[in-house]
Amino acid sequence: DERIWTTLKNRIWDSTLTIVMISPNMNDGSNERNQWIPWEISYSLKEEARKNQVGNIVKSPSNAILALIL
Repeated sequence: DERIWTTLKNRIWDSTLTIVMISPNMNDGSNERNQWIPWEISYSLKEEARKNQVGNIVKSPSNAILALIL
């Protein structure tokens, strides 16, 4: 889970748009803390700051969200 989280954080941080595809069965009824989708949406809306390769702080603005209902 930690490796997946790190990979997702890096990809979301460097993006400007999050596309959410909403399907009838996307909520499986399990605890929201155990689901990736709410976390991914929440993280993509945050403004995150990181240090770049030369040590300067770079901020990633929150992403736009596009929701598609299937």
